[in-house]
Amino acid sequence: MQQTDLRGWRELSLDDLRQALAAIVLGGVVFISATRLTLLPGDILVANDFSGEGNVLRQLLYLVGVGLMLVTADPLRQPARLLAVPVSVLILLAWCVASLGWSVAPGVGLRRLVLAVLVIWMCFRSVDMLGPRRALAVVLYVSLGLLVANLVAVATVPVAVHRFRGVILDDSIVGAWRGIMPEKNGAGLLTAVTIILLCFGVGRLPLLVRIGCIGLAAIFLYGTQSKTAIGLVGIGIVTGGLYQLYTPQWRVFLLPLLAIGGAAAVLAAWTYVPPYLLELDSSLAAFTGRIQIWRVMVDYIADNPWLGAGFGSVWNVGPTSPVYRYTTSHWITTMIAEGHNGYLDLVMQIGIPGAVLAIGVLFVLPLAKLLTLPAAARDLAGVCLGVLIFSLFHNLTESTILWPDHFGQVMIVIAVAVTNRLCGSWWRPGQVVTGRSDIHRPPVRADRTELA
Repeated sequence: MQQTDLRGWRELSLDDLRQALAAIVLGGVVFISATRLTLLPGDILVANDFSGEGNVLRQLLYLVGVGLMLVTADPLRQPARLLAVPVSVLILLAWCVASLGWSVAPGVGLRRLVLAVLVIWMCFRSVDMLGPRRALAVVLYVSLGLLVANLVAVATVPVAVHRFRGVILDDSIVGAWRGIMPEKNGAGLLTAVTIILLCFGVGRLPLLVRIGCIGLAAIFLYGTQSKTAIGLVGIGIVTGGLYQLYTPQWRVFLLPLLAIGGAAAVLAAWTYVPPYLLELDSSLAAFTGRIQIWRVMVDYIADNPWLGAGFGSVWNVGPTSPVYRYTTSHWITTMIAEGHNGYLDLVMQIGIPGAVLAIGVLFVLPLAKLLTLPAAARDLAGVCLGVLIFSLFHNLTESTILWPDHFGQVMIVIAVAVTNRLCGSWWRPGQVVTGRSDIHRPPVRADRTELA
């Protein structure tokens, strides 16, 4: 009898170790993607660090994370877990790989694509190992730690507040809070996501503690002056909240409406956005110079709509970048690391087919799954919906979709991974998380990590 107990304890300990490793890796991915390992950078431009290839330490840490996740996979008993990524995402990544065949900077594109694949795999594998609820809790705890660090930095360190005045950043950014983060927009994005997670009860914090954290996060978010994050955090919360009232029977009407609305939005953007950009003020004061960047991107897309320049082969790739052929503005060609519009960036890199595929895989398909999910596990589904809707709109002025290890991309992937667990996945077709009782069912030995 004692031998049986000892054997069960050993198995329990090994499983606990695997889950602890998965939590450490996921927390590390969140921390690294949010901070870029560029803490308190001072009044300097850090755009060149957003290349996904310049920080050797960041790359090494991701490789360590991949090694730790391989340890947790237990491929001999459950080899399907080693893959963890759904077929739809694999198809998208295959298109990105194909785009390297016509890339203007294939070497840089390949390095960035490898980084993107590693981060995506670690996110899916972590959610698979920990389960939806624990994985989201890890994200929240790391985000709260960064929130506290940001607030302390603003109160004690002068460089935690933007003071730089120069050609890229107009005077309106002076005084914006960034805390320990590289810049205020990244700080705003992290804080907005933190608020969404808190509003849906992730982490099981006591109500008063959660309300206090939301208040502190709101104060810091306001201090960042990140207009996009401030304006959209409410949309994410309201959308996820309204989802609690939704019933799957409505999908008969909502899915066709969403399809029609999405097609209409794409057609309207293709028809009206280019001439609209030509009419807008192109000064640096307009959208902090974004109009000038968008015009360059639209001109390139008009000439190269179907294939693009190749994955990761537009910004920070040197003179081979197509940007050099469409503008003579020095600040655009040398100091801009993204197009500040995720959709234009997608088309510019992987063409219209690739952009449509990416939006379909990362947004349309998960949203459709959530609309068909049974009326249970509403809090987790609400988080996913809120994050995805927030990200959809956030990419109108920032670029995070398929950006190798950007925090915005990490959150999109985590939301997709959690949605897949809630709705079932191809290697567990019969196992669907349908509610709290399933998620918190007492684990038994090898099934400990199936539901969390």
